[in-house]
Amino acid sequence: MSYTFYKILHFSGIFLMLMSLGAVASHRLQGGSKENFKNRKFFSAFHGVGLLLSFLAGFGLMAKGGFHFTMGWPYIKILIWLILGMYPVIFYKQNPTSKMPLLALMALVLFAILTVEYKFI
Repeated sequence: MSYTFYKILHFSGIFLMLMSLGAVASHRLQGGSKENFKNRKFFSAFHGVGLLLSFLAGFGLMAKGGFHFTMGWPYIKILIWLILGMYPVIFYKQNPTSKMPLLALMALVLFAILTVEYKFI
């Protein structure tokens, strides 16, 4: 499979994951809880599929791009991926009206983009 295919798959997974996290964040900011979120299973499935797609396609991108784990940035990206996997729990454990988890999510995604784009670590 081509580099472009893996890139599209990777971005599709990221889109699914961030869309589901946005839905959970919106529900929480409106004062909702885990128990009264009618579409929780639907968005949880999107979150899981998005994580899986981005993870697998990310390794495909590394293989096609000639990158190795001797560089530091793949480890940082895996750590970010693990944090994003826990993010629904982070949303539910915080104060329902707190905007801090959402702002931290945006900062984390920006850091992930900068890490892979500039490979500074």
